[in-house]
Amino acid sequence: MKIKAEERVLNFLQNHIDYILLALILCLSVGIRFTVRFFENGDAINYLIPWYEQIKANGGIFGGLSKPIYSFDGTVCNYSFVYQFFLAILSHFPIKPLYGIKLLSCIFDYLTMFELARIITLLIPEKKVQKSRIAVVVFAFHPVVFMNSALWGQCDVIYCFWILLALDMFLREKHRLGFIFYGIAFAFKLQAVFFLPFLLFYYFYKKRFSIINFLLIPITALVLNIPAFIQGRTIKDVISIYTGNTNMYKIISMGYPSFWNIINDGLKKEGYSSLKYVAIAITVAALAIHMYVWLKRGVALTHKNMVYMAFLLTFTTVFFLPSMHERYGFVYEVMALVILMLYNKTLPLYLGLSTITLVMYGKGLYSTNYNVVLMAVANLVIYIGYTYLLAKKMLKTETE
Repeated sequence: MKIKAEERVLNFLQNHIDYILLALILCLSVGIRFTVRFFENGDAINYLIPWYEQIKANGGIFGGLSKPIYSFDGTVCNYSFVYQFFLAILSHFPIKPLYGIKLLSCIFDYLTMFELARIITLLIPEKKVQKSRIAVVVFAFHPVVFMNSALWGQCDVIYCFWILLALDMFLREKHRLGFIFYGIAFAFKLQAVFFLPFLLFYYFYKKRFSIINFLLIPITALVLNIPAFIQGRTIKDVISIYTGNTNMYKIISMGYPSFWNIINDGLKKEGYSSLKYVAIAITVAALAIHMYVWLKRGVALTHKNMVYMAFLLTFTTVFFLPSMHERYGFVYEVMALVILMLYNKTLPLYLGLSTITLVMYGKGLYSTNYNVVLMAVANLVIYIGYTYLLAKKMLKTETE
């Protein structure tokens, strides 16, 4: 015979089963990240940990940014002062450098997760609970996500979070906030520039705000660099980090299966020297073609179409530019999850996209070999598939 207390507990569990299951899933996702905290790879050993230790030795937040820090090979740290300042804050806590680096990124895993739910709630109000929960679960357990932050110790999720927050603001027509949040993303990492083509198109097509708003991007970035300026660094030092990143790599691809890997495996510098400017020109042309078609067909800037456009332009930029790393697709891969919630016919493409990235991460983390030409062809097929399905969807929306 059940006692009343037991019956109350059972009733509570039954009435709140959805929330309990979601909480359990999130706890399991934290557990996954916790179990891989020990893993070290070349990036952590040769770059991230030495940077962390030098910042700590230089005084943390009280002087850690006052002078250049170096990698194992003597090169200057090419991560932004904003990211370095976060490492400086962590250096004052009693935590191992590797754990601190990974913890920072993992915190943004969960911020990004809930920002995804917020965007999906706006886009699909009629199914906001179901779809947002699915997206949260997929993101929490997605191998690419926890491998990037908890295993690799990389910070791609940090600038991705601010880009998603910026996109959220543009969807809600809070333009100034959108530019400020994008400025924060840009202050963290140069790769935020992959989202810029969408902003330019949005400005040109929307005609609802002044071009002066774009000044909020560098202004925000400069404000976030104030700790570095206080410690004696200059605007030239800030800019040199970004310019140094653009000139650092001299091969056509740094692990990402780009369009150019179809004709060049990316291992020889000759491929880079002959194709670099061709690749840049083709990238601009591909972006222009997308925008031209949308303009000529008068595609409406509905919330869903804006997400489709942001995804396609970001994917196009990464796919056709030279010297892309395997991690540079992170932003459009997260957007692909939002699109999957909007349009379930993209499921095969999403699975293909995730599989390709996993193969690339296997190379970066465990030196697993793969055929880069085959991966590039597969990526091209997926790119064409997304372009066709989303263009069809956008044009159908306009007809309706």
